[in-house]
Amino acid sequence: MSATRPTGDSVAAAIAEGRRARSSQARRRERLALLAPAVITVVWAVAVTALGLWPRVFDRWPATITMVFGGFVAGSTPQGGGAVAFPVFTKVLETPSEVARSMGLFIQVVGMGCASIAIIVRKAPVAWRAVGLVLVPALVGLAVAVVAASRLDQPFAPSVLPGAWVKVTFTVLIVAMAVSIFAMSRRPVRERRRSLGNLSVRAKALIIGAGLLGGFLSGLTGSGVDVLFFTVLVLLLGLDPRIGVPSSVITMATISAVALVGLGLAGGHLFVELDDSRSSVVSVSGETVAIVDGVLVVDPPPTAGPAPPQQYDLTGLWLAGIPAAAWAGPLGAKLAMRLSDRNLAWLVAGLAFAEMISTAIFLDALRTDLALVAYFVLGIVGAVLGLRWVSAHRIRLFGLEAWDTSRPVTRMSVITTGSFSSWAQGPLEDREDPEAP
Repeated sequence: MSATRPTGDSVAAAIAEGRRARSSQARRRERLALLAPAVITVVWAVAVTALGLWPRVFDRWPATITMVFGGFVAGSTPQGGGAVAFPVFTKVLETPSEVARSMGLFIQVVGMGCASIAIIVRKAPVAWRAVGLVLVPALVGLAVAVVAASRLDQPFAPSVLPGAWVKVTFTVLIVAMAVSIFAMSRRPVRERRRSLGNLSVRAKALIIGAGLLGGFLSGLTGSGVDVLFFTVLVLLLGLDPRIGVPSSVITMATISAVALVGLGLAGGHLFVELDDSRSSVVSVSGETVAIVDGVLVVDPPPTAGPAPPQQYDLTGLWLAGIPAAAWAGPLGAKLAMRLSDRNLAWLVAGLAFAEMISTAIFLDALRTDLALVAYFVLGIVGAVLGLRWVSAHRIRLFGLEAWDTSRPVTRMSVITTGSFSSWAQGPLEDREDPEAP
């Protein structure tokens, strides 16, 4: 019996049916991805109504506006919601660094958590082995920052480092990462790694180191491990940025969830009570607070200064930002799946530029402290040059597999942004591209 050869019409019909099935499945996943923010919004509305907190939420409306952008950034870029919350709250709204740090971490549980669910439901590619490798050291770094580099005897566990230095450190981190990623995107041709393969011991040590340092920075500023993890995956290990973004989002969401439980609930950061006028903070975690010599303290003496202003109302800020972050996060994750590498680099670079300019404008200490100015300038220059050097020698430094240019090249294995001339000269071996800025 001879097999019946399919006709052109039957092949076209099968292709069309396959497209319809994939489209229907994609629509189901999209609807399922929106289930998490919908549930969170309903629970939030019921809780706010039952507790009579609507006036408090309305009073903190700037947090809602901030987290519209913060949640979108959290889902679409390697810069978490803290990358928007921390600078806006500390520089524009004059919120203390420790409150902005906790706000950034806690709101990322909502925004990046919903984005993570959307990533998993939509089956976006994730470097799961690398995520598993970075999580434990990131949690260790977070614990060290909270226990060893914070004043646990004071409300909101402020850092032992001056607030201005913490803000500048955050800016240096964001700008160095963005400049390096943007420079990489300008190379005429580079390999697109869809997986990390078998990592060498040095590459694994690099991921672990990024987790430790990133977790520590997250404990100080509310963001850090997502930025460093993305930088390591994409810039140093050569992973596709559209895999690096969801991997960093899931990592930061997990770290933030642990921080919410440890600091927000067990540490009492979310238990903030206001006076009847809702203009001043009365207590934090059940303990009376006041301002003494410009510092927020518990159990103040009778001669204590004024009550803390509403900038310390972490509970109100968090509640006001929840619905915006819940919906903006998944939308940002959807955008990240459709952005080209060049557009993603432009978005990250634009956010970093805004962060640098806002630091220079709003941080008063930069106009009076020469040491801080030197740290600001030299930190950015040193971090950018250091990342460029490490990126140029990454194959030798981390024992990576060199790009075999003798194998067939496909659209999924190579990214081109310009002329093929430099690639045609021979194996790249990750040498510095003369056309890169």
